[in-house]
Amino acid sequence: MVQRKTPRRITSLLTLALLSGMLGAVPSSAAPAAPEEPAHDHASHEHGGPADGPDRFGLMHADPQIALPPVPPAAGPAMTGSGEEKTYHGAADPDQEAQFLPGFGGNSAPSYPTSPASQRPSASDPSGTVDRVSAPAPQVRPIMVTAAVDYAGRRAPLVFPEGGLPYKFFVERTLADRYGLGQVVSAVQQWDGIPGSRWATRHVGVVEERVATATADGRSVLFYKTDCPQGVGGYAYWQTATGAGDARYGDAAIYITEVDIGVCTAVTNNDALRSVLAHEIGHAIGMEHLCDQGQTCWKPGMGTGSHGCRVMYAASSSCRRVIDEPERTATVHSYPTIRRLSGPSRVETAARASFAAFGKNTAGAVVLARGDRGAHGPLAGAALSGALHGSFLLATPGTDTCLSGAASEELARAAGSPGRVILVGEWPQSCDTQLAGWNLTVEHVGATPDPVTLGVDVAARMAATGQMGGAAFIVSARTDAKGHVPDGVAAGAAGGANRDPVLYTSPERLGAPVANWLRGQAGVRRAYVMGGAGAVSDQVVADLRGLGLEVVRVSGGNRVGTAIALASRLELFPTGGGVVLATMDSWADAVTGSATGARLRAPVLVTPPAGDAGVENWLRVRAPRGGYMVGGAGALPYELQWKYSKLVK
Repeated sequence: MVQRKTPRRITSLLTLALLSGMLGAVPSSAAPAAPEEPAHDHASHEHGGPADGPDRFGLMHADPQIALPPVPPAAGPAMTGSGEEKTYHGAADPDQEAQFLPGFGGNSAPSYPTSPASQRPSASDPSGTVDRVSAPAPQVRPIMVTAAVDYAGRRAPLVFPEGGLPYKFFVERTLADRYGLGQVVSAVQQWDGIPGSRWATRHVGVVEERVATATADGRSVLFYKTDCPQGVGGYAYWQTATGAGDARYGDAAIYITEVDIGVCTAVTNNDALRSVLAHEIGHAIGMEHLCDQGQTCWKPGMGTGSHGCRVMYAASSSCRRVIDEPERTATVHSYPTIRRLSGPSRVETAARASFAAFGKNTAGAVVLARGDRGAHGPLAGAALSGALHGSFLLATPGTDTCLSGAASEELARAAGSPGRVILVGEWPQSCDTQLAGWNLTVEHVGATPDPVTLGVDVAARMAATGQMGGAAFIVSARTDAKGHVPDGVAAGAAGGANRDPVLYTSPERLGAPVANWLRGQAGVRRAYVMGGAGAVSDQVVADLRGLGLEVVRVSGGNRVGTAIALASRLELFPTGGGVVLATMDSWADAVTGSATGARLRAPVLVTPPAGDAGVENWLRVRAPRGGYMVGGAGALPYELQWKYSKLVK
């Protein structure tokens, strides 16, 4: 059980109990009966415990059940773990959390109070469980209703944090003996392996002592419950730390720390067991009841059709309900293989991506680029941050104060003390003053409005590490109307991943500063020219070859195709890694994606909101292992995230 403590109070524990109506056990070929209105459907809130102890909230839905003939439970294999715990067999779980991408994973990190700009945010005030990816917004649709609670004036989703998966569960001995341990475990694992979802479960061991009710003890236990109302099949209890809703740099969420499940005595055969546990694990995943119009639990988004044969239907039904496409889609929604990194602004999105990459750890350096100008400085800085194994942040400096808000807090956390900050581009003097007061060494790189000179300056800083990768990425300095450098986004990730710089050039001729720098770099032997001849002319290619470089033009007809072409080059991105997806239109989210890709050595693919057939084909063929989507649902809709997730392991 994770609890969040503050100097003023002990954080309350939120408990939600959902009663299941999942006892239908007739063959699937039977015609579904008309769904019944629940006999009573109510919410009760009970407060108890001492004033300084945990508050408990209960949300309960009771549904009628169809009668089932008593059937002896089928025998299952008897299994126990071999751990050394005194009260149960099976270790608490020695395995590390699942990490889908190298360098990412985990769920706990300090959060800082708001501080005056002159005062560095303190790293000595950790405040509980926070997540590294943005939680999906609550949904009420005909295919699903995702769980949410009122928190801080808004509806906040209920989800497991990154480190909370796989869902690790124990089985109480009485339950195991009644139905067979293998049958119970198999019923729980019905939701595992859904394409596009990272939801997974793991049976940890058998609890030998009698468990009669849910307990907030830090472990998820399935137990045999003997005090259920007549006809009720099961309960699911979410245990959460309410303070965990203060997620940094993204949508607030209430994070689940454990889920206990009680199976009631009315469950008398293994078909009923599978139905009940499919329903209750659906609650654990974060789904609420589906209800038909006319029932008291119906909400407008659920539509007007009948949900009687859906797994999450609130009332009893004569259907045998199985996990079908709507349930699979709902699971992908809550736990997609492509996570989302987003915040309410470009500055906060970059801060969340930095937090995702480093968590509690400090970075080797923090590269800070301006978020209020064009993409030239941020793209070159994204590549530099990857080469330095550093954090990348965006900021919009004020007249008197350089940093505030998310940029200030994440920089203070990631840089450490003493730490090092590299400012890319032109910055006001207030930044030096503020950062020096935070015990940070400040370094300026590319302090010029000329993108060609800026790129060379950043390349020289990368070369100073003595660990250049042997190539350079040549990108047109021309921007679109939004200040975007379309073909540079993919180059930023590839350059940072392989310690190669991004250099800007005019479309017509290779600039003299770039040519002179390349002449002095004996280790640079190859130039990747980004885009077709309309972006970077054949004359630039000839100029590069005149310097003795091998030239590889990377082009795909447009910015989407060019990113795909670069991502397909195995010498830059070997198979077996992840992928980063960003919008093709917003340079701010795209360059944050470049820095994320550089950190992971993962390519960046840009995509329109409606998706792209070329991107889908690349995902299908390469089958990357996990990924990130950078930006909010307004730029890249949830439907696109789900669609792409189904192509990612």
